[in-house]
Amino acid sequence: MLKYAENTGAFLSMGNELSDTVSLWIFIALPIIFLIGLFVFVLLKLRDLSLMKLLGFALILAGGMGNVIDRILYDRHVTDFMILGIQNVRTGIFNFADLFVSVGVVTLLLFYRGKKDENLKVSENQSTE
Repeated sequence: MLKYAENTGAFLSMGNELSDTVSLWIFIALPIIFLIGLFVFVLLKLRDLSLMKLLGFALILAGGMGNVIDRILYDRHVTDFMILGIQNVRTGIFNFADLFVSVGVVTLLLFYRGKKDENLKVSENQSTE
């Protein structure tokens, strides 16, 4: 279902009632700092990232930038318009940027393993040979 909504808050409009100054810092400045940090992290780790990890980070960066750009251009709000559901069970209203961030996080949760796990697998493989 499609429905137009302007959201000046976060997920499910949390923080909608914050003052303009606090909202600016929480929903624009902090995300910009986070996205720059994430981008630098990805650049530094680029050689170590698999395609799926890179995809996860790219989705988070794209969705995050989309929401920040909306907030800068449209007086601190993003335009949400999608609601998914089956019969009476429905999601909150969201947009594609939210979807990209969510899918990116799930992708990283599914495919991100630290060096400990990789070293463990290497040593297990060597001991079975």
